[in-house]
Amino acid sequence: LGYDSTNHPVKTKRPDMDKLRSSQVANILGIAPKTLYRMLKDGRISEPARGEDNNYREWTREEVQALVKEIGSR
Repeated sequence: LGYDSTNHPVKTKRPDMDKLRSSQVANILGIAPKTLYRMLKDGRISEPARGEDNNYREWTREEVQALVKEIGSR
């Protein structure tokens, strides 16, 4: 539960547990988040979808598995 501006309890969205944030992806890949962002910027890896409510990158487990294979083969 969260609270609105009048301090009344409101239900908050449960984060989608099937989506990973960029910092989590970088950790899985064994690289710094800055390196992940650099790879996105220069086109070495594709941008994932972004969240509707916060515009954060939302990585699927399948996307991360593909990146692990791709980066591991370099």
